[in-house]
Amino acid sequence: QILLLGLGGPVAVSPTVGPTAEPTSLLPTPSPFPGSGMICVQLFEDENGDAFRQDEELAIGGGAVSITNRSGTVSLSGTTSAGEEPNCFEELPEGDYNITVAVPEGYNPTTLLNYPLDLAAGDETILNFGAQISTQAVLESPPPAEGGQTPILGVLGGLLLVAGLGLAVFAGRMRRNPV
Repeated sequence: QILLLGLGGPVAVSPTVGPTAEPTSLLPTPSPFPGSGMICVQLFEDENGDAFRQDEELAIGGGAVSITNRSGTVSLSGTTSAGEEPNCFEELPEGDYNITVAVPEGYNPTTLLNYPLDLAAGDETILNFGAQISTQAVLESPPPAEGGQTPILGVLGGLLLVAGLGLAVFAGRMRRNPV
């Protein structure tokens, strides 16, 4: 008889080799096509001075408009119109813009005259800028041609001046000759 002595233990398991992983290349991400947008500018007569445009507040013509992008590739200018439609600048490439408006002579601004805007592709932005007629323009405007003016206030003012002069002479005499 043969006796074998040794260590007994679990049977060694050999791993089976599977398929090897092959690295795949990263798929390119689609880059968005640069688009364009539209910026419209309108200057309105802010009658109540609240800086918000109401339906009854009309557009003012003759204001200067400047649109520039911050990269320096777009620089456009124009003027505002008194019509119902705002002055629009179309097919502007997307990006950061600076819109500036100058009010015409005889008006004072009621809103900021400079507005930064981030224009995205497909955006249609309408910006309203407000202004009021200056008091100097109101004072320089000619009086209305219709309706007659009465001289009553002029005559009354003249009488008050004559009465004031008479009172001054009387007071001067009373000072010289006290009673």
